[in-house]
Amino acid sequence: MISRKQLQKWIASGLIAATGVFVIINPLFATEVTSTNFKILDPVISMGGVKVTSSNFTVLSAFGQVSIGESTSTSYKVRSGFEYFPVATAPVLSATAGAEKVSLSWTASVGSLGWTVTSYDVCIGTSSNTYSSCTDIGNVTSYNATSLTAGTTYFFRLRAKTVFGVVIVRSNEASAVPTAAAAPAPSGGGGGGGGGAAISETAAAFSGFAYPRSLVVLLKDAKLAGTVQAAADARFDIKLGNITGGNYIFSIYSDDKDNLRSAILSFPVTVASGQTLTVSGVYLSPTITSDKTVVKRNDSIHIFGQTVPGSVVTVSIQSDPEQLVTTKADTNGVYSILFDSGKLSMGKHIAKAKSIYGSQFSLYGTAIDFEVGTETVLRKLAVICPQKGDVNNDCKVNLVDFSIAAYWWKRTLTNAAKTNVDAKLFPDGVINLRDFSIMAFYWTG
Repeated sequence: MISRKQLQKWIASGLIAATGVFVIINPLFATEVTSTNFKILDPVISMGGVKVTSSNFTVLSAFGQVSIGESTSTSYKVRSGFEYFPVATAPVLSATAGAEKVSLSWTASVGSLGWTVTSYDVCIGTSSNTYSSCTDIGNVTSYNATSLTAGTTYFFRLRAKTVFGVVIVRSNEASAVPTAAAAPAPSGGGGGGGGGAAISETAAAFSGFAYPRSLVVLLKDAKLAGTVQAAADARFDIKLGNITGGNYIFSIYSDDKDNLRSAILSFPVTVASGQTLTVSGVYLSPTITSDKTVVKRNDSIHIFGQTVPGSVVTVSIQSDPEQLVTTKADTNGVYSILFDSGKLSMGKHIAKAKSIYGSQFSLYGTAIDFEVGTETVLRKLAVICPQKGDVNNDCKVNLVDFSIAAYWWKRTLTNAAKTNVDAKLFPDGVINLRDFSIMAFYWTG
């Protein structure tokens, strides 16, 4: 039995709150409980395991976390709050080096579900993902970081915040190396015509993750600007030099090992003359497909694709309720899940994927649709034929094509041979080593 004196002490200390004929033990939990004579509204998830009861109501607490962020130990990890479940689009940050300064620009973060971004923090450091300071700069989309040391690499990241100062999403990381300030022009009398100062290159550089050994394509204002092959760990770096200063829309995409194309990432930026624009932290979304367009109810559907090796992939299947499945990509970046269609209602559904690797993460990529029905229909994967070397039109370059081309080795080509053979190699009217070199490049076996 609790004495009146003890009860008064608890109320005075804030440990409990008394109202009417019942007592609520603090803290409250993230739920809403109602009856004919009371209501508890509590938006705060608080740690606990307490059960509160009376003759006419019961409140069960929820396990949670006191603040937004990540809790870890040697045996578990809890992620909660807006850092891991953002309600706003991530700003796309770019950094342009200048004389002892770096000019930052970014796309505006757009909130959803009632959230509005009202200001940004600019975080700066000299090590990747480690920032020595974060400064609130208000609701703007550009900022100049000044008084920097020339020759030092600086790393930047944005934090988008609400009017209450809650961080709800972060940008990609961008880096740049400030240049030295120009030396003042010497004064004095005229002499001979000495040389002028060197003119810095105007360029744009991009780096990030695609797919292992995939061909990464860079577009400038929707036109091909360059390509580069990603490394075995899916990392890539590509630089476009000798451009003029101005406003551009750069876009990046890649095709995976099954010729599935990524969603296109676009970057509307301003490139200053004589400076290199650097955009790092590019992360192409996972590709995705399935083995069926229609799956018979209660049968499994195979959903797979490619992303960064070793990354954690989340597949979202839009249904009621939404189904989320997490898996890990293998050393080739391939991920795969077998999903039981019995968890889904009959009809059409959409699946999409995103991945996380360390502190880097992608957005959801291109979605696929499938249907849960009464029979199974297999999906036909698109076949992309080689651009050159396929002489007999079977979407392969192999010994058959080699034999056809070898027949015309240094022979006079007929009109049919020019159209069906030479035109698919090096169209110069003769079959020679140059044609076989092209065939070797596109060889499929």
